[in-house]
Amino acid sequence: MIFSRRARRRAPTSKEQAIAVGELREKLAAAGCTPDEVDVQVQTPHSDVDIRNGSSLDEHRQHLGELAEAGGTRFVVRASARHVAQACDDLAAYGRDVIAHAR
Repeated sequence: MIFSRRARRRAPTSKEQAIAVGELREKLAAAGCTPDEVDVQVQTPHSDVDIRNGSSLDEHRQHLGELAEAGGTRFVVRASARHVAQACDDLAAYGRDVIAHAR
């Protein structure tokens, strides 16, 4: 099962994602592949996190934790900046304020 923004109007719940990841892993194992070698990339409305505009970092971190528990291994982050330099600053802030806390 693939969740697509175009195919669905809402992001899958953590439970729906866990079911889909479980199904994917079963299919991979049945095909003779090692399921743990496959990354599961997730993009949700939280991908558009805007640190400069006061997005709740605690809520965002909790969301990421739920996605990880459901089998997500990678998360898409989109910078909403109008200029490359601003996008770089935003991504650096995301690294400092979100990624560094996950380690």
